[in-house]
Amino acid sequence: MSSSRLLRRSHARAQLRDARFRYPSRRETEVLKGLSLELRPGKVAALVGPSGGGKSTVCHLIEAFYYVNDGAILFDGVNIKDLDPRFLHDQISIVSQEPSLFATSPSSPTSMVPVYSMR
Repeated sequence: MSSSRLLRRSHARAQLRDARFRYPSRRETEVLKGLSLELRPGKVAALVGPSGGGKSTVCHLIEAFYYVNDGAILFDGVNIKDLDPRFLHDQISIVSQEPSLFATSPSSPTSMVPVYSMR
């Protein structure tokens, strides 16, 4: 794994392809079971679901805090494992799940968090 590569442009399309993930501390529980998702540059995406549904996990994977066990995460076709994590952290904006930031319940359609945006 090379962690020194940078993308040529900062507005990259992010893709999760058949992503499967288990936290190292809970190998018996598969958190993501073949998730495919595309996040387009200049667009805002929101992940909505119940507590424990994997929303924060997706954010941690996109930020390269963890890597998928199977499948791939790509930025403009480049595997996240080949990118410099510091570059990703400088380029990605994510508003994490924090109920105290919103005056609605998590089941409300207006509380769509976390949010991803590539600078």
